[in-house]
Amino acid sequence: MGRLDKLKREIITEANIRLLNEGPELNCNWFIMDTIYLDGKIGELHLTEESKGTWYLQKFSNTTDLSDFTQSVIEIPQYRDIEFQWDENKNTIKLIGDSLIGLESYNKLFLDNEDDYSCKLLYGTDQAPSRFGVKKAQYIVAGRFELVEIKNKPQLGETEVDMVDGAIITPLSYFVEKKLLSKKYYTLKFFGNEQFANKLKKCNKYEVED
Repeated sequence: MGRLDKLKREIITEANIRLLNEGPELNCNWFIMDTIYLDGKIGELHLTEESKGTWYLQKFSNTTDLSDFTQSVIEIPQYRDIEFQWDENKNTIKLIGDSLIGLESYNKLFLDNEDDYSCKLLYGTDQAPSRFGVKKAQYIVAGRFELVEIKNKPQLGETEVDMVDGAIITPLSYFVEKKLLSKKYYTLKFFGNEQFANKLKKCNKYEVED
């Protein structure tokens, strides 16, 4: 059964490579092969940056009919726009503001139904321009943030925020919990979805190479 599945994957992979090299002129900045993202069917997902923070998705699951595909549009926040709010009652952080857009897109792509307390989202980060001066499409990052205690106050100039109910921090700030005779410091730690990162490939057919 495992050998059959492997053979099926190889056939789909080969067909998808042909789709890239011989198919219609598809606009594509990133692609993921052999994935069930977006529609639950195995196939190839093309991701095109329409504008900063806006991505057009095409999922080709039927390699014998190139006109048969699923499409969607997602919005993702920039790293600097990610925000978290401290909830005193639940003793945890939750996504707020534009971060919730990243959560909605995460759920659409991964077919999940995470809530704002999961702190899972997609966000965009810039890449360096190529040596030809061409501005590259953003890199899409998937994963979750956690609030972790650190021993010492950060020394990199991040903003200090009092850890009270409703207080907001970003990846560029940290919480301080003030006790009678002491202080505790908490910062955000990101856990990236390595499987997603490893599957994401550049669509070199449509971009100038370095």
